[in-house]
Order: sequence, then C-alpha cells, then structure tokens
Amino acid sequence: MQLTVTAEDLRRAELRLIRLHQGKEFSRELHHLMKKENINPKSKLLPLNPFVDSNNCLRVGGRLENENIDYDRKHPLIISAGGLAKLIIADMHEETLHGGTRLTMNMVREKYWIINLRRQVKQCVLNCVKCCRYNQRMGEQIMADLPPNRVTESMIFAETGLDNAGPFNIKASNVRSPPIRIKPTVVNGEVIKSIPKIPVYEGYIALFICFATKAVHLEVVSDQTTEAFLATFDRFISRRGIPEHCHSDNSKTFIGAKNVLAVESEQSMLDYNQVINHVLPSAKTAFLHIGTVLE
Repeated sequence: MQLTVTAEDLRRAELRLIRLHQGKEFSRELHHLMKKENINPKSKLLPLNPFVDSNNCLRVGGRLENENIDYDRKHPLIISAGGLAKLIIADMHEETLHGGTRLTMNMVREKYWIINLRRQVKQCVLNCVKCCRYNQRMGEQIMADLPPNRVTESMIFAETGLDNAGPFNIKASNVRSPPIRIKPTVVNGEVIKSIPKIPVYEGYIALFICFATKAVHLEVVSDQTTEAFLATFDRFISRRGIPEHCHSDNSKTFIGAKNVLAVESEQSMLDYNQVINHVLPSAKTAFLHIGTVLE
C-alpha cells in the first residue's frame, strides 16, 4: 500500500503544529479569547489585537478586512520566539535564495507574525554558513604616508605627472576649421556634388597632472613617437612654465624623451638632470601614490 501526502495533509499538519505551539506559549490568551473575554492588559499580544479563527489558531487582528489580499496576509498567524520560529525563518531564508534580513522578514510576514522577528532573522543570517562564506569582507591594506611632493605647497605643475591616454580618432587638418570644398563627381552621366571626407587617424592625449593641486593639462599628440611627445612637452612648458620634477612610467616614449634631453646642449628645452629624473622602473609597478594620481 502506497501512501501519498497531499498539500491538504501538509496544511493540516502545519495547523496542528501551530495549535500545539500556541497552546503552550499563549495558553492564557487562548483561554480568554475563546470565552469572548479580554486578554490581560500586560500581555505582549495586546498591541496585535489577536483573535481566534475557525481553526482555533491565534491570528493578528487589524483594519485590513476589506483589503483584496490573501487571508494569511491580512491576519498572519502569531508565533512566539523559539524553535518553531527558527525553523520557519530558516525555511524562508533558503526559499529566498539566502536573502538578507529585510527580504527574509518580508517573506515571513506574508503568513506569520513572529515575536521579535528582526533579532531572530539577523541571528539566522549570521549563523548561515553559505551567507558567511559569500559575504565575507576582504582584507584591506593600510596605505603608507603620502610622499612629500603630494603634500608640500608649491607652484602649480612644479611636480608634474606624465601619461598618455588613447588612442582616439582625430581628423587630419592643417587648420582648425578647414574650408568645405564641394567636389563634383560624374555618376552615370550625372554630375553629383559631394563633400570629400576628411581623413581620420589615431591620435593620443598627453596628460600633465600637478601633484600638489591635482590640476590637469591636456595636449593632443599625433602619435607615440619621441618627436611628437617632445613637441607636446614644448607646448606644455610654454604655457605652464618649467616644472621642477616630472614623473612618468617606463613607456618607450618617455624613455626616448629622456635620452634625447640627456644629451641635448643648452639649446634644448630644459636640463634633463634638473627636470626628468624621476622615472618609474615599470609601467605595471604598484606605486600607489604616484600611480593612482596618474590613472
């Protein structure tokens, strides 16, 4: 003989457990309510305005009788803090795929009103092994003190960081606003006037960052050659003045500029030994204070 457990059987078993639980935890309240008497004014169920339903179970009263929602939501079953409440909370916590405190509380209150619910839900979430495993906090490294060039007052761009950004598409033109020339074209015997397309090439943006004030100066660079960067650097010092020190990564562009400026005579833009003498050993080196500013 094969026995089949139906949903109705589970529902009756659940109500039976709840009646046993309420008969143990709220025996006085049940006794007064079943006799149509007022409960003790010192009872902790008094703010809930409880009543006994047709299944002899305690439910929360209220003013939602005319609301078009489920009966369990209008009048949830009253559960005391304890073993049964922990089982209900654990089941709802797993049903919400290990949801947080608020989500689990909302799911529980769809059907039950558990005394001191928030405290028990927090305890359930904290004791959940999966939640502790996936919500653990990673260790954070304490950063060192800022270097002197980041905290010392100085002229703007006296301590400058160099970096390139890109590539970006740049229209090729010798003037800032090139004239539009309409070029006639013959197609199938018809003359069609069209505007020629301006060629586009890949360019870069040179970033000059002041370490003291975090001011940023941008210059367009046609490519990543040493000659293009030196021309950009010349435009930078023409507007911002000569910096005391420059900091960069180990890019070939900056290394090439270093080598060129190192052998230049007094006719060069500036003395290498006084300016570009701080080059990071590697572009991927984790120099947090300098790297963070440049990035």
